[in-house]
Amino acid sequence: MHVSDPVIRCVAAFDRWVALTPKYDTFIVPDRRVLSAKVDGDTTIFSAGNPIPVDEVIIMRAFAKARGQSQWTRVDSRCGVRDGRVVGVSLTPNVRPKIVR
Repeated sequence: MHVSDPVIRCVAAFDRWVALTPKYDTFIVPDRRVLSAKVDGDTTIFSAGNPIPVDEVIIMRAFAKARGQSQWTRVDSRCGVRDGRVVGVSLTPNVRPKIVR
């Protein structure tokens, strides 16, 4: 399995970040999501609210479990990389719209 170094660094950064954040206690990225991670080299700013210059943004679908909960949540993970180092991470819940019949 070949995965680019920035993607590997991002997964490791998320593991460290989740261990320290009070919101989540577990983070999982399935193999197929790691293999299909989107590497966006055109984006130069990681966050509009707190601008961080980056060389590329890695985007992967993942799962996170909130502390004290048993249910997994689908999340979109974004990771900013500059000069080969992770400089920012974010997890956004991916809420599927409910279909009303």
